Amino acid sequence: MENNWKFLSNSDKDLLIAKEVLVFKCFQKEGGFNWYNEQYSLGHWRYSTNLEDALDMYNRLIGDGEVHIVMGKDFFACDEISNGIEKKPVNFRSTTLPDLLCKIAIYLKK
Repeated sequence: MENNWKFLSNSDKDLLIAKEVLVFKCFQKEGGFNWYNEQYSLGHWRYSTNLEDALDMYNRLIGDGEVHIVMGKDFFACDEISNGIEKKPVNFRSTTLPDLLCKIAIYLKK
């Protein structure tokens, strides 16, 4: 995921989150992609760049779980995810917190 993710535009990242992680129902209907694009152009669902949107997405997915996030001088990192029962080591890095939360969300959705 990391290798492909870094080559996506922000709008493609947000679309991936909407379709594959949050499973927006609009994509199951005719004209749904156009509706999504209209709403996106109004500023909705900027998961990869907007912290408020990213936190909303994250809170819907994490439930009772936990993630361990480290903030460095010029990066954010996650090295552990817990579902409340077991801890799993991971290695996610990003220069922004919203982008890091998107990577975590994709991992959790697998």
